[in-house]
Amino acid sequence: LFLRALFAIGTTACSPVLDGLTLARLEDDARDSAEYGKERLYGAVSWGIANVFFGPAIDKWGFGIIYITTTCSFVLCIITFYVYAKSNQMLYASIDEVDLEHIPDAQSFLPRANEHKTATSSSPDDEGSQQQQMQPKLEVWGSLTKKNGLLNLSYVFAMFALYVGMSVVENLIFLYFEMLGGSYSMCGLTVAVTVMFEFPLFHYAPEVLRRLKSPVWMLQAACVAYVIRVLVYSLIPQDHPYWTLVVEPLHGVTIGFALTASVAFAAEWVPKGYEASGQGFLSMVRGLGQFVGLCIGGFLEGRILYRVLAVIVSVGSIMLAVGNHMTTNDSMIYRRGRK
Repeated sequence: LFLRALFAIGTTACSPVLDGLTLARLEDDARDSAEYGKERLYGAVSWGIANVFFGPAIDKWGFGIIYITTTCSFVLCIITFYVYAKSNQMLYASIDEVDLEHIPDAQSFLPRANEHKTATSSSPDDEGSQQQQMQPKLEVWGSLTKKNGLLNLSYVFAMFALYVGMSVVENLIFLYFEMLGGSYSMCGLTVAVTVMFEFPLFHYAPEVLRRLKSPVWMLQAACVAYVIRVLVYSLIPQDHPYWTLVVEPLHGVTIGFALTASVAFAAEWVPKGYEASGQGFLSMVRGLGQFVGLCIGGFLEGRILYRVLAVIVSVGSIMLAVGNHMTTNDSMIYRRGRK
């Protein structure tokens, strides 16, 4: 339990920071934040490769193989973090030495570069005025309810409900597959099928978001895909585990749309420069949902568990639809009143 707690602390701290770094990089490159999905695609690639390997490896060598792969992953992560931090340090160190305004390819970097110069060259007399300018930005959490508060809160609740369900699928679904008669290799195959459909979903997620015009509808699609998937799980007969492959692609829809929608949602209400704080708040909501979901998974099991989860996610989706409908009506009434 102690090691599990340390793992949870580490992932909880890293995930929002990595998401914030990704959004900041997209901003530096003058790209749409919705393109977060294209970056997340590479995570799906490594996830799929690892699970295809782990299934047969555990069948052959047992769980001891995890000690070797975990050590290799730790070393690679440290190297990656060091290279990334070093490259950013060198980049910002050269800002004061290079005239970026005369470099065409650096125009997209100018806004953040100017912010860096201002921050590093400010005098003590300017600290008071800077603190006054930063004060509105510090109201990260209050901004959630200032504009479209009902819609934002219903969105957070729907995301919470979705992650109540997703926590069971991501952590306990292999136990259900074993109950149906599946092997470790079969479990790895289900992940491979999921990832195959995550590739195009993450790649085209920005275009889907632009067509839907709102992260609300994207999250709704993720909820619908989840409900269909777990209901089919609950209907699969005993000793027919491979039937799960039919609905495994829907997990790609759920995870791809939910993550892309959450990034776009946070970008709408979090003050500029506080991307990591916004992602941290959403990460907290996801963590609470996962905690509740795993508690439910500890009390229920088998087919009834997935039917209950389908109901929970459906309730969250309905709440989001109501919040979106009421906010849209209020906006229309407000515009008519101004006319």
